Amino acid sequence: MSDLPDRSAGAATNPRMRWLFLLLLGLGFADAVRRAWLCDDAFISFRYAEHLAAGQGLVFNVGERVQGFTNPLLTLTLAGLRVLGLPMEGSALALGLAAFAGTLTLLYLHATRAGRLPVAALGLVAMQHARDFATSGLETSLFVFFVLACVLRAERASSPKRAFAVGVLGSLAALTRPDGLLVYGLVGLFALARGVRERRLRTAAAMALPALMLLVPWLIFAQLYYGDVLPNTFYAKSAAHPWFLQGLRYVGLFLLAYAPLLVALVALLRGWRRAPTRLWLVVTVVWLFYVSWVGGDFMFARFCLPVVPLLLLGLEQALSRIHPPRKAALVGLLAACLMLIAPVEWAVDQDPNVADEREFYRSSICDLATSRQTGAVLRRVLEGTRARVAIVGSQARIAYYGRLPYALEAVTGLTDREIAHHPLARRGRVGHEKRVTRRYLEHRSMNLIFDYCQESLPSRSYDAVDLGDGVMGHVYAYDAALMQSLRGRGARIASFEDYLDAYLAQMAEKSDEQVTRDYAEFRDYYFSHTRDPAREALFCARVGASFSEICR
Repeated sequence: MSDLPDRSAGAATNPRMRWLFLLLLGLGFADAVRRAWLCDDAFISFRYAEHLAAGQGLVFNVGERVQGFTNPLLTLTLAGLRVLGLPMEGSALALGLAAFAGTLTLLYLHATRAGRLPVAALGLVAMQHARDFATSGLETSLFVFFVLACVLRAERASSPKRAFAVGVLGSLAALTRPDGLLVYGLVGLFALARGVRERRLRTAAAMALPALMLLVPWLIFAQLYYGDVLPNTFYAKSAAHPWFLQGLRYVGLFLLAYAPLLVALVALLRGWRRAPTRLWLVVTVVWLFYVSWVGGDFMFARFCLPVVPLLLLGLEQALSRIHPPRKAALVGLLAACLMLIAPVEWAVDQDPNVADEREFYRSSICDLATSRQTGAVLRRVLEGTRARVAIVGSQARIAYYGRLPYALEAVTGLTDREIAHHPLARRGRVGHEKRVTRRYLEHRSMNLIFDYCQESLPSRSYDAVDLGDGVMGHVYAYDAALMQSLRGRGARIASFEDYLDAYLAQMAEKSDEQVTRDYAEFRDYYFSHTRDPAREALFCARVGASFSEICR
């Protein structure tokens, strides 16, 4: 495993010390369970999985094929569990916690086999964000597990059979997140270099074989089913537009907050001549460079977590040279304490483009119970209709709970091909830069948008919607037949026909310029979606010259 002298072996084999570390690991894992939560983005995958389980296809909106997720392995697994009758949210939380437990187990066994204290496992469980993203419903915990398993297994990939196992783990990492290909590729290059040096190319070939069995079929499916091998999120999050300075800031704040990781990075650099450490170092540095290149993420720490176990292994290895063993144990415990009290609030406050995502969803208006209640109201009023709802930040959960007939994610364009391919006008919050206008949503015939979990949304004097039980929103595209149907289900929606009649009664008092502007607004909002020739003829009689193609 390593050619370092193992001076901490005495502490590692001390029963009391071993039980102390196991107790601390258990307490840390219990806290991860206690802190379990669900991120809004997870509900995008939930909706895809729900539709697939119901036989409606791997889609966000039935009949519209857009690959708005980046975690096919997790989404397909959730769909399979849903078919078996298991709850979506509970399954996602259980998978995350199982992966977190698997990561801690790998680190513990790695230390035990080397006769060392499990400092890496303890350091990881002490990290607030490692515990936070042990759940969340995202693929983060699963991805961290596969990255670590792939790299550790590669250390012993001396035969084709073992190399094949590494390839399977690398392929699963890439199916969990597309950028897992980076880790798989680096491990594969190391295997190829070793194969050339030792004249065992069959081992390198065995490591590449799982890609043909697992990755290539998925890419072929994605191209045929969605029309693109890359997920829509690649375009929505402007991944092709590097933002290196913002990414460096993201990585730098993370390393400053969790300061022992800086020491761990130095330890990896100092041990780069040793084979296992060299692989850990290369994967870590290349990954952090990649994270910097793409601009980091809007969720603090999340993109850095995949290589944290490798960094901590470097720290653990360095501590194995400290003598006497008790001193190594004390230093390891001190490092874990520093991880535990890391100034993450300070780090998050330094960058307005980054948020502590779990803390955001502790708000009383954005918590899960409120989401379910809001979704129940939406489902009661909208299910079975042809309503088209625009959702914004924090509202993927109401698209899922409300079983919305059609939902368009209108902030980042994750599930909308057209928004995702909008040109990048200016840099802003990472992953939230493809803004759309109200006119665009009206053009797309998005009927409604709701205030849930938002401080305020653009509105007009005539577009208010009240679905009852405190669920408020706005009409974006007024379809008279749909609005009447929703009123029959208990929704309170102002009659735009009455508003138009009042306007027309006073139109003679308005200037041509004012009427021209208002008619353009009314067309986007009403006339383009509701056939009303009598009222529209009155506008055309006044400003028809400005709308010659329409007013014929």
